[in-house]
Amino acid sequence: MNTIKKGKAAIYFQAFEERTELNLERLSAAVNLQIFGPQGQSLPPYQDFGAILESLTQYLNQTDEKIVFVIDEFPYLARVLPEASSLLQYYIDHYW
Repeated sequence: MNTIKKGKAAIYFQAFEERTELNLERLSAAVNLQIFGPQGQSLPPYQDFGAILESLTQYLNQTDEKIVFVIDEFPYLARVLPEASSLLQYYIDHYW
């Protein structure tokens, strides 16, 4: 489990100005590590940003755990995934 502050579970992802697939692979790995532990690193990447948020939402619904979700350099992610801003806002408003 990644931690930002003592006792706080966290998913940290730093976006880069690179291909969409590479950002999705690295974000998938960060989310899967939190959800499934070290064995999550061997899972295939999610196909899109919405699938990542859906998987995270399902995990949060199954546990009482609170998670800090950090996307550093979000503008880079939004540039390669134009739907990222609206999807993230939707999940924040409706599920988190």
